[in-house]
Amino acid sequence: MTAAAVVVIVGIWLRLHPDAKEQVRVEYTVEHTPGPLSTEPLQMVNQPSIDKRAEEFIAQQCIQQQAACQRPEVHELRNHLVQLSTQQQRILRERRTFGNNSALIRAQVKVENQRAQTLKELITILRS
Repeated sequence: MTAAAVVVIVGIWLRLHPDAKEQVRVEYTVEHTPGPLSTEPLQMVNQPSIDKRAEEFIAQQCIQQQAACQRPEVHELRNHLVQLSTQQQRILRERRTFGNNSALIRAQVKVENQRAQTLKELITILRS
């Protein structure tokens, strides 16, 4: 935008002073803002341990209540959990590559919320 304004002003000035023998030289620089200090993804401090404990509980319940884990809804939820984990890992790789892009952060939060909801549903089913 500023470069365009400079070009327009120089063009108008040259039209008004065609006999001027001065050379006009326009210089500009492009500044790059530094990237994030760390490309490591931002995670909730206790999130991995909570997820791990929930998954251990589910695995333990499936050992104790094999019939409950054979139910179709439990299979679906466990498969959904695997898919969400895969998506979560993909988003983490993309954040390492592209930085803390707001769209990637929103996607990560969405997947983490879906994962928490799925874990909650699994635990509720297995406790009943």
